[in-house]
Amino acid sequence: MAARTLITAVLLCSLGVLGTGCQSQRMREAFIVDAFSAETRLLEDRIYELEYRIDDLESRGIEQPRSAEPMSRPVGPANGGGDVTPGAGDGMPDLTPPDVVPGTPTKPDTLPSPSLPRTAPSGGESEHAAPSGTSIGSTEPPPLPEDTRIERVVLADATRSADFDQAPGDDGIWVAVQPLNPSGQFVPIGGPVTVVLLDAASRTHVGRWEFDAASADQAAGSRNETDALFLRIDWEKRPSSPNLHLFVRYEAEDGRRFEVDRPITVRLEDSIAERWTPRSNASGSDATPRVARGRATEGGVETTRPTSPPPSALPQGPPADVYR
Repeated sequence: MAARTLITAVLLCSLGVLGTGCQSQRMREAFIVDAFSAETRLLEDRIYELEYRIDDLESRGIEQPRSAEPMSRPVGPANGGGDVTPGAGDGMPDLTPPDVVPGTPTKPDTLPSPSLPRTAPSGGESEHAAPSGTSIGSTEPPPLPEDTRIERVVLADATRSADFDQAPGDDGIWVAVQPLNPSGQFVPIGGPVTVVLLDAASRTHVGRWEFDAASADQAAGSRNETDALFLRIDWEKRPSSPNLHLFVRYEAEDGRRFEVDRPITVRLEDSIAERWTPRSNASGSDATPRVARGRATEGGVETTRPTSPPPSALPQGPPADVYR
């Protein structure tokens, strides 16, 4: 009888120990789950913080120096797959966030006359508008080449300042973007395009314009034997300096981004001080007027355009992301 009682007591103790062990295991599992949940919440908070910082950086404008050649450079896919780290500017001033102005692409058949040069351009200088009525060539979009892979993006010579209203001073610029395949053929496929203009002297933003893929695609055409995406840029506020620097970013269908830049010179408005004033001679008759820094043309005087800024006046320092 005593042995049976002892065995019963031992069994009860064993069951109690087992029950306590199971309860401890459940507590450990609950603790692990709670720990993972807390860590997940911390990571989510970190993600939200990083997204906020990204949005803040995208709303700010940062300058980019002049490249050696107006040639595009791939900067990695838009989804973050590329490992591209912009260098920090050396002594760069703080820039206020620029106003983003939606672009206004226009089909080539509705465009006003193009800005043809009065003199041959050199060194990336801008060219001014030709008289109205000048032919703009074919308005049909160029055919697609067999190879539509985009290898690089360049700015065509048709990129120049423009006078849209025939009044003194330029009213904006034409930006002629050429996506090219490995064979150098133009690929008339529009993608998101960002255009940024900087004042070359003060290194401040003049403006920023964005075009979505559909708008850029509608701007594909051929003018004066030049195939390109013709984007019209109108001033929101007239620049204070004629010497500007143009930055263009084109995003391909596969997410790769191509950036190209070049200096560009615009004409602000006619200056009376650039002309000589006729004066009377001793006999009282008018002397023949002389023209300074310009040449006589049919119907008036054409003054000399400002030249491109010297290299020292252009943005210097390591590359930075001017498009954010």
